[in-house]
Amino acid sequence: MAQAPPLTVIVTDDGSPHPAEAETAGLAGVMVLHQANRGPGPARNTALEAVPAEAEYIAFLDSDDVWGPHHLARAVSALDRGYDFFFADLIRETDTDTHFGLNPFDVSRHRALGDDLYEFTGDFFDQTLTLSPVGTSTVVLRRGVLGDLRFPDSRDLWEDLTFWLEAARRTKRVAFDATVQATYGRGGLTVTESWKSNHELRNVAAYQRFYRDVAARFPLTPSQRRVIEGLRRHSHQAFCRIVIGMLRDRRRPDAGVVRAYIAQNPAVLPIFIEVVGSEAWRRMRRL
Repeated sequence: MAQAPPLTVIVTDDGSPHPAEAETAGLAGVMVLHQANRGPGPARNTALEAVPAEAEYIAFLDSDDVWGPHHLARAVSALDRGYDFFFADLIRETDTDTHFGLNPFDVSRHRALGDDLYEFTGDFFDQTLTLSPVGTSTVVLRRGVLGDLRFPDSRDLWEDLTFWLEAARRTKRVAFDATVQATYGRGGLTVTESWKSNHELRNVAAYQRFYRDVAARFPLTPSQRRVIEGLRRHSHQAFCRIVIGMLRDRRRPDAGVVRAYIAQNPAVLPIFIEVVGSEAWRRMRRL
C-alpha cells in the first residue's frame, strides 16, 4: 500500500453485526470506536471527535469502499500546495462509467496542476448544489478548515451533501484528482435494483427533505434558489413516475411514504396530474 504515512486510522463501529475488531486485529495505529447504530453522519462525527490534535489532514472512507493505492499520497501532494479540500473521481461496482463521467463533470474547465491533478475553478458551492462531483470516500480536507463543522446528526440521506456545502462556504481553495482513486461497493444507502421500488420512493423523499433544508440553512442567491426550485420539481416528477410505474407493475407503493410526501409537498398534486396526462398521451402515441 503506497499511502502517505504516518496514518492514524479511526474506525466507528456503528452497531455492526460484524465487530470491526475481527478485521482490524493486528493492525498498528487503528482505533476502534463503538456506538449504537445511528447512521453514517453520526458515525463520521464520532470519529471526527477522536481525531488527534496534531492531525493536519482528515480523510473519509465508508466501510464498503476501497481506496486506490496512491489516493492519500496524491491528496497530500495537492493539499501541501495550499489547497484545503480535495476529492477524486471514483467508480461504482455496478456502473460502467466513472462518477465524473456519469455526472458529467468537465475536467477541462479547471486549471491543470500536472499529473492529473487540478485546481477547481468557479463557484464550488454552486457546483455542489447543482450536481456535486464529490464522493465521500474520496474527500481529504485540511483540519483547520473543518473546525467545528460536523455532519447533520440524522439518519436521513444526503447528510454528506450538506457537509460539502458547509465546507464550500469555508474555503475556495479546492483541488481534485481526475483519475479514479476509489471503488464503491454495492452497499450504498441510495443503491436500488429498480427505479420502480419503495426504496427509490424513499430516496426521492429524502432528496426533497435535503432541498428544503438547504433553502432554510443557506443564504442563497436568486439563481441558486431557482436551481433548488428546479431540482424540487424534477424530484416531484420522479416521485410521480415511480408511483405510476409501481402501480402499473402491480407493486404496492408504501402508503405511509406517499401520504407523508404529499403532506410535506402539496405542490406534487398538480404535478401528479401532469405526469399522468403525459404518460397517457405517450401511450396513445405509441398505439
